[in-house]
Amino acid sequence: MPKLIKQDECIDNSWVTLDKGVSPNENTQTALIHVSSYQASLETAGKPMGIWLDSSDNLASLPSDLGSLAVIAINFPVFMDGRGFSLARQIREQRDYRGELRAIGNFMADQVFYLKRCGFDCFEVADDVDLQTHLKLITAFRDTYQAAADEPRPLFRRRG
Repeated sequence: MPKLIKQDECIDNSWVTLDKGVSPNENTQTALIHVSSYQASLETAGKPMGIWLDSSDNLASLPSDLGSLAVIAINFPVFMDGRGFSLARQIREQRDYRGELRAIGNFMADQVFYLKRCGFDCFEVADDVDLQTHLKLITAFRDTYQAAADEPRPLFRRRG
């Protein structure tokens, strides 16, 4: 089962990511369901705990009340697909989501610092990946110049 890096620590992953079109059943404890299955899951299996989106999904596909979701995950189908970065910023800044925003799928270790800048605070890492490399790269830089989802003030505003 993939591991998680959350708040710069390695933790076990208790979430199950269900395929598109699959809804949780009464035995599913903590499932991430695709956003397209969200409404059906509410009606048949109770309230889902979290949703996931592909980087090709748009902000309009999200439910209106994001505050009830414990986790929103964005899937990177290939490491060259940067749309998930933009989607994360929109979820944080336009929809004001303050819960866990998780990166899943095919992202590379050298992208985690930038993913964090866009608003991700959790990263699902495959078992065969070196976690220590990811942990080092999340905090690769001490100071940043630009404002971002993780620090809304640019450097010149932080220096007083």
